[in-house]
Amino acid sequence: MIFKNRFIFLYSLLFIFTIVVHSQSDNGAVLVNFNLNWKNKSLELNKIYHSKNDSLQISAFKFYISSIEFQFSDNSKFIENNSYHLIDIEHNKSLKIALLNNTNKIISRIFFNI
Repeated sequence: MIFKNRFIFLYSLLFIFTIVVHSQSDNGAVLVNFNLNWKNKSLELNKIYHSKNDSLQISAFKFYISSIEFQFSDNSKFIENNSYHLIDIEHNKSLKIALLNNTNKIISRIFFNI
């Protein structure tokens, strides 16, 4: 039963990040920022985090993002084909993904695979 609780705790850990999309720059790039948080505070390596009946210490946190898709307010789409991006909390540059997208459309949704 302890293993099951830890699995649920770790599974919920995958949903601790927020995404911020910055407006397009002069070169047409859209910047996607991944903010890794635990209970609305920045995630820190080697810090002990607590849930109801368990605790967790994270020594490394890496995952891949792929198939990024922007859906615009007019329901058109931009899809980054054959792509993958390593997100690594130890490398701040990896928390930002610049995508070229020459449009002035409003982004209404973002989809991606983990």
